[in-house]
Amino acid sequence: MGSGANTPRVHLEETFYILGGRSAAFVVRLTDKGLTLRRERPPSEQTVCVKDMVGVRGEDTEGGASCMCRPRKQKSSSSSSSGDSSAYLHVFAYELKRGRRHRTTLTLRFRSFDRYEDNAKEALRWRAAIRCLMEGRAVDAAPVPNPPASERRLLILLNPKSGSGKARHLFQKRVAPLLSEAEMPFSVQVTEHADFARHLARTQNVYSWRGLVCVGGDGIMYEVINGIFERPDWRQVLQEVPLAVVPCGSGNGLARTICHIYDEPYFPNPVMASALAIVKGRTSPMDIVRVETKTQILFSFLSVGWGLLSDIDIESEKLRVIGGQRFTVWSLARLIGLRTYRGKVYYTPTTPKVTSPVRAQPHLSHSFSQDASLDCDDCTRLGEECDNCRENTTISLDNMADNASKESRQRLDSWYSATSKKSTYFSTTGSDYMSIVENKNIDGAKSPVCVYGPASRLPALTTSLPADWKCIEGEFISVHAGYQPFLGEDIIFAPESRLDDGIIWLLIIRGGVTRTQLLSFLLGLAKGAHASGSSNSNGGLQLIPVSAFRIVPEPEPNHPAYITVDGEKVTYGPVQGEVCSVQANIMVPSQ
Repeated sequence: MGSGANTPRVHLEETFYILGGRSAAFVVRLTDKGLTLRRERPPSEQTVCVKDMVGVRGEDTEGGASCMCRPRKQKSSSSSSSGDSSAYLHVFAYELKRGRRHRTTLTLRFRSFDRYEDNAKEALRWRAAIRCLMEGRAVDAAPVPNPPASERRLLILLNPKSGSGKARHLFQKRVAPLLSEAEMPFSVQVTEHADFARHLARTQNVYSWRGLVCVGGDGIMYEVINGIFERPDWRQVLQEVPLAVVPCGSGNGLARTICHIYDEPYFPNPVMASALAIVKGRTSPMDIVRVETKTQILFSFLSVGWGLLSDIDIESEKLRVIGGQRFTVWSLARLIGLRTYRGKVYYTPTTPKVTSPVRAQPHLSHSFSQDASLDCDDCTRLGEECDNCRENTTISLDNMADNASKESRQRLDSWYSATSKKSTYFSTTGSDYMSIVENKNIDGAKSPVCVYGPASRLPALTTSLPADWKCIEGEFISVHAGYQPFLGEDIIFAPESRLDDGIIWLLIIRGGVTRTQLLSFLLGLAKGAHASGSSNSNGGLQLIPVSAFRIVPEPEPNHPAYITVDGEKVTYGPVQGEVCSVQANIMVPSQ
């Protein structure tokens, strides 16, 4: 079973065969690393790592769900003439191959014994061991009991109008199946109006949920965070209820940032990375920035802007139907009709910290049994994806008994390639979809909302700043304060930024920069080229790490002008921001 410090401990081991080719034997071992499948002749080996596994469960032929599968008829099996006493177990994994995640399904069929109860017992033994490894517990530890299915679900807040309007379809096709594989029930609430998610986060008992998942763009996360800060128990909510985002909007800066920091492939399937982060249940602290305007106090996780980038964000809303391309189109429009703004920018410089390894803390541990149908195309070669399957690999293991006597026969498993089909709709037992439409006018003028949160360490917006603050006065094309590496899927704003480094990156573009220089800057955002130095060659562009800032624009000019917080328009006028003394917990991929 291996000895030595670098040899993985073997917990379970069986011999398997390919159906129809009894001479092709495989030794399947469950180790601390994962499931290793080894063939002696011709020699080959494949390992499905524990870190890539998302769930292990079975299916009942009657549509229910349990820890392993009940008997079902096998058309390809010649060993069972009258009935099938097999038990089935499915292991779902998403392996990183050639820079993208590929879904692998391992099906274990246990039928060495004549009675289903005996086969089911063996399947349960394997399931318990795999779950222990997935949850980071000792294999011989007692299994963690599942909470009641009605408790501790995920709450999915879905904005059907985000981006190009495909959020509902993407969630149903890409996210719901993966949650089903991980046996993680959820409730979906479809937002029906602006500030719906904000009201829910402010008024509901969020402690009954194991996490709040925002399906849409960065706007719905902005609503949830500000709704939390409108609760007296805001600090406890931030500590106990993790947040997650599934990118279905136009910008998707936070989702792109998480993948960038944790070296998780974002393209070509952005929602998969977020779904994997949700089922893995790891969290990381994320800075929150307190923003103060003339009329309100807000809490931000992405950026505060004034000028060119904010104009593009707000005015391109009319092109929302084309998705993220709206930013490119409107960037050209604003470049042609270039605007400048007069005002003052104050800030306190800070020194970036030495980048430390990213850390993901365990947060979610339990899983739930539920039902779902999830199939993929044919795969005909062991360990390789077929041309039709592309991202899916299905591997089935069949526990086929020899024809020897029942008392002395060895338990022999066979491994074959199953034929199945793709499903286009997934339903999950214990999960539900809801659309709440009442109370649409809850945030009207007659119902003022109290804002809580940590106290500011800055002087009031109407008072003077300390003399040691830096000040730049004059004409500006854009001033943008960001605290994430990405402001959008293809906008690298501050490459050195991290989720919890306590730094605000202040981008200042002074008046007098030519259109050619601005075009170079906008094109360079795709690679973060603008951040290669503290300023460009003529000093018109600066990217400065700061701990706090204040923007004081002169009265609104003749042309349109906007102040934005996380892409949302706020009152035009003075605005200041500082990193809070508290942080939110955001779901992230495993380190």
